[in-house]
Amino acid sequence: MEAEYRMSNQQRLKSGIRYDYINADFESADTVDNLAFYQSYYDSVPSSVSEKNISAFTRYYKQTKNSLYWVGLSSTFRTADATERYVAARNNTAMMRWVGNPDIQPEQHNQIEFGAKWNFASGWHELSIYRDQVNDFILRDRARNQPSITQMDMATVYRNVDATLQGFEWALSTSLTENWEFYTNLAYVKGEREDGYALYQIPPVEGVFKLSYQGHQIDYQIGIKWALSQNDVDDNMMTGSALDSGKSDSWVATNFKLNYQLQNDWKFAVGVNNLFNETYAYHVSRANLDPFNPEPTLVNEPGRQFRMSVMKNF
Repeated sequence: MEAEYRMSNQQRLKSGIRYDYINADFESADTVDNLAFYQSYYDSVPSSVSEKNISAFTRYYKQTKNSLYWVGLSSTFRTADATERYVAARNNTAMMRWVGNPDIQPEQHNQIEFGAKWNFASGWHELSIYRDQVNDFILRDRARNQPSITQMDMATVYRNVDATLQGFEWALSTSLTENWEFYTNLAYVKGEREDGYALYQIPPVEGVFKLSYQGHQIDYQIGIKWALSQNDVDDNMMTGSALDSGKSDSWVATNFKLNYQLQNDWKFAVGVNNLFNETYAYHVSRANLDPFNPEPTLVNEPGRQFRMSVMKNF
């Protein structure tokens, strides 16, 4: 349920509340043998759990002729998924074992955000700053006899820790001339556990530059994607989760696209991605999402790619 209250023509307040009831249990997997496997890693293994989570938010907006300001407060829950709660993979090698936590608690995100958007003669820019205090962050970790973990054999386990996420996003769009436009954005986030170690899979500072030309018959765009190096990583299973493959390097990639309006509503388009054939990889790599391949690997993006198409407008 949510509602909005208009305090004046320039000010409004928007608030909402949500209730979730969650129940999870073993059902057919509830055997003594399976329970014993979980119990060998966790000090609490209930066969059934239920959660009653209440999330809420409120956001205040103030709008003027050329600007919009807002401040928001929210408290939201994320319950564990089936993998985090119940996945179980036995292996003679302990480090290859995977043990979900049936008693894992839901994450509670307590966030404050400040934001503003300003219009000016030739465009706009927008800034958002946030801080998220996470209670009971669901951490994929290695068993090292931490609180609530009863083994020290480096098996993959799940546990709750407190963590903090904070950062900002900024964007700018402006018309340079009647035909030329420029756009850029910048994003930064820092994730840290309560013990001072970095959270895994946190992207570095990254952004985009775009320069576009819009003509009567032809338009084209040059786009530059970039990222700085990421040195705050979790790549050591002796102290963390080791879900980062290591520190990552900075990179820059350039894309180009062109559209040409032909006669009779036909359009010709051509483009080149990674124009200079740079070798680069995003720090947050898709390979790390494989739930049964615990070794993180940076996957390089494709090299130079060409594309061409002919389209007709109807």
